[in-house]
Amino acid sequence: MTVFRERFCALRREFKSRSGYALISAITVTIILLLVRYSDMPEANKNVTLPVIAFYAIAAIIAHIITDAVGYIATGLKMQRIIYWQGTLNLILATAAMGTMFYYIDMTTPGHTFIFSETAEPEPWQAVACNCLLAGIATTITTAFARGSVRRQKSLNIKRECEEINACIEQRNAAKAATMQGPIIMNQIVTFHTDGDKQLEIAACDMIYAHRRDNKHTIVAYRFGAKTCRTALNDSITGIMQAFADYGQIMRCHGDYIVNIERISHAEPDNDGYELYLLGTKHTVPVTEKYRNEIYNALTDE
Repeated sequence: MTVFRERFCALRREFKSRSGYALISAITVTIILLLVRYSDMPEANKNVTLPVIAFYAIAAIIAHIITDAVGYIATGLKMQRIIYWQGTLNLILATAAMGTMFYYIDMTTPGHTFIFSETAEPEPWQAVACNCLLAGIATTITTAFARGSVRRQKSLNIKRECEEINACIEQRNAAKAATMQGPIIMNQIVTFHTDGDKQLEIAACDMIYAHRRDNKHTIVAYRFGAKTCRTALNDSITGIMQAFADYGQIMRCHGDYIVNIERISHAEPDNDGYELYLLGTKHTVPVTEKYRNEIYNALTDE
């Protein structure tokens, strides 16, 4: 539930910033149409009315909502991927959605909005070109704000760090395979008490991750032969960390998670940190901003 809540909060923050981008597009369209309305073109004063300008502004906001909804679905609600969605593909789709809605408003407006003619029906390509040009200007300005945002720059840094982490992990795995070096389990046994008050011995090298269930219990995942086992321990996440204090590969990566960095297969950007994929389990472990640098340094340290 904690991870789900964090992702929901992250998406809510992103929705607020996206609302700001939609508002920028609406303001841009409004300013352009006001300039057209109060220009020297006589037909513009008649066709580009204030209600029409309001319809265009609302259409710009709706177009952003439609585009972002497509982005959320296409990216699987992955926070960092949604932020990357602010790039070229988002610009193209937002322009297409906005241009289509502008074209519809233009064609249903008496006298038309951009093709200032009352005597002849404008060619469709003229209306399409004018409305797509307006949409392109609005989305280009909005995308410039999005690309320059601190959140996007941070997301790009996280993406770069994940690429470096994955490259280092791949090199280490190749080196281990070449030397046929296996895990050393002597003097790595740590004893815990399970939820049923039984003793459980776990070697540090077999530890995969630990997840806080509540303040007094922790779920630990570990390898037992060829199997991955999960057991509830009568210990806090802090207590588990202290028990493995002598083993540098066991690290805190989240307020509710501990991970064995030797068990990481690869990392992907997620929210404000990483999402770690682990060997021996389909469960992923989050890395929050607080522990991000520590995990990055440990995984990229040669």
